[in-house]
Amino acid sequence: MAQRKRLAKIDSPTARATLEPRKTPYWRPLSLGRAIGYAKGKRGGSWVAMAHIKQAKPARRQMVLGVADDQLPADGLQVLSYDQAFKKALTWFEDELRRAKGLDVPTGPFTIADACKDYLADFELRSKKSLQSTRATIQAHILPRLGKIEVNDLSSTRIEKWLAELVSLPPRVRTRKGAPQQYKEPRNDEESRRRRMCTCNRVYTILKAILNRAYQRGHASSDRAWKAVKAFRKVESARINHLEPVDQIRLVNACPPGLKELVQAALLTGARYGELARFQVRDFSRSSQSLFVEYAKSMKPRHIPLTEEGMAFFEALTAGRKGNEPLLVKANGEPWGKNHHVRVLEEVFEQAKIRPVLTFHELRHTYAVTLLRAGVDLPAVAKLLGHADTRMVEKHYGHFTPDWAASVLRDKVKRLGIAGGEKLASLKIQGA
Repeated sequence: MAQRKRLAKIDSPTARATLEPRKTPYWRPLSLGRAIGYAKGKRGGSWVAMAHIKQAKPARRQMVLGVADDQLPADGLQVLSYDQAFKKALTWFEDELRRAKGLDVPTGPFTIADACKDYLADFELRSKKSLQSTRATIQAHILPRLGKIEVNDLSSTRIEKWLAELVSLPPRVRTRKGAPQQYKEPRNDEESRRRRMCTCNRVYTILKAILNRAYQRGHASSDRAWKAVKAFRKVESARINHLEPVDQIRLVNACPPGLKELVQAALLTGARYGELARFQVRDFSRSSQSLFVEYAKSMKPRHIPLTEEGMAFFEALTAGRKGNEPLLVKANGEPWGKNHHVRVLEEVFEQAKIRPVLTFHELRHTYAVTLLRAGVDLPAVAKLLGHADTRMVEKHYGHFTPDWAASVLRDKVKRLGIAGGEKLASLKIQGA
């Protein structure tokens, strides 16, 4: 049997020191048609990348990446370690493939704005889930303050300053396109600050994903700057705001036409606002007694079973209407759009004097809490909400489930008489 030729070790200066100088590089294959090589001369070595790209002419491409760290310490720019050369080779492979396909390749200083553009392009190719909200977050919170900074110039101090600025900003409100951004009246209570810090953590997660991709593609010499900055701790609240049954009725009665039906549908189905706004009349099925969610957050369609009350509500709502009509509309007959409900719902809470003022999404929380208090088990609640498993339900609503330990305690341990009300005989102590 023929023996496979052993590849020369090139991933450490010590291993490379034992290699003989030669004209052709010592190659190490990385994947099909891609390899990184170490070209050793009499005065040291250098790193080379090679790719075979079918779309390119000529198909075989080769690139000198930089000097190997045989005699000088690696600086990530001119002198490269094996790991740095490996990352730079991966970036070059992608760039060459983009050139072969006629796509743009970033050149010159690589800013955070460039990194955001690259990240969003990759994000759109891989998954369109939450693409719109991710793009909006980047445009609102990352680009205005960090966009012009080069990735290699970003420091831990600058990231911490950016986070502090985000925390200090009051909540944004919907603003007409082209007009200066409007904000809510700032609140300095503990809960408002916790919410702002929680929001900052979500924005920071997106920024780190952007910077990690830039680092992996060789646009940053180090990832120490953002690894050194930690997210805010203990700001994920376990408290779930929801409406008690009496407040649910008060809210429905206080809503104007259009919003009233939207709120009723949310409380009866637990559907998200976007799902409710997309429902058509044909999505309600009398035969299966359910609503069909075609475009869900999880990208998987689902059916929401309805109670008797839910069936009666949707039968009345769909009577005599065409299947392609929007199921839920505003009082003027127009469909609900993004954030159309926000201000009017806040006004209803204020007028009805219901505290705290909840967001529309917390009507979904109310639906989940109602189910759990009625004795519906966690797997069923998770399925009704459209979750893949029970983890999210346990995290947010676990404390609303019947407590097995508490029920055993109350069943087995009867009144002890230590809280008062019982007549006890005096205790005589000998020798007293």
